[in-house]
Amino acid sequence: MRLEPAASGKTIEQTFGPGAVYEYRIRLQAGEYWPGRIEPKDGGVNGALYGPDGARLYNLNGPAAESRSFGLEAPIAGIYRIALRSPAEAAKSFSLRADSIIPAEKRVPAAPAKEHNQKFASPRMAALRKEVEAGNRDAVAAFWREIEKEGAPIFERPAGNDHDDLVTFLWRGGPATRNVLILWFPYTPAKPADYAMVSLGSTGVWYRTLAIRRGARFTYQLSPNDPMAPSKWT
Repeated sequence: MRLEPAASGKTIEQTFGPGAVYEYRIRLQAGEYWPGRIEPKDGGVNGALYGPDGARLYNLNGPAAESRSFGLEAPIAGIYRIALRSPAEAAKSFSLRADSIIPAEKRVPAAPAKEHNQKFASPRMAALRKEVEAGNRDAVAAFWREIEKEGAPIFERPAGNDHDDLVTFLWRGGPATRNVLILWFPYTPAKPADYAMVSLGSTGVWYRTLAIRRGARFTYQLSPNDPMAPSKWT
């Protein structure tokens, strides 16, 4: 096994074969994005990407013998690894194209730093905002402790409405969080701004309140630092 740095913006040519294992490292800052491509020759290459703590983030998708693109977004600063291993029919060689690192501010559009008027207002979030503005330093920590016990999203009954619930989606952000998008198809692609969370000041609390028909069942995802490109949502 060889452990080498992967130079950003360079192409690495490497001989391969049965039983071969190569690992390449790259240092990323929080929020940075590293795209690249693996091109096996005369056989296949398997691979996976790992975080600074050594945990596997995900495997390279697609058939081992085909060229495959990958993209790695760093949630925290540290050294990340891509490990390439030979399958049953190993490639004789491969090329690893390590594209230039993309800073978060160039790839991910920033959401407003402060809250803006939402179509639907959550009493629970209004109460939290009031506590924060009053200078209660423990309000946010207490809020997250409550959410850990109760679960999320938050459900509230709007006054004078017997058909809908106010549903508040939550995300616990950090310094590298530039936006958070609720991916709910087919609605998000049609009006992405309506499903973009807002931050409660500088507290790290990101949320969005929607009015949803009571008893509705659906699947959704929360996408932090989303490039806001519809082609990425499919």
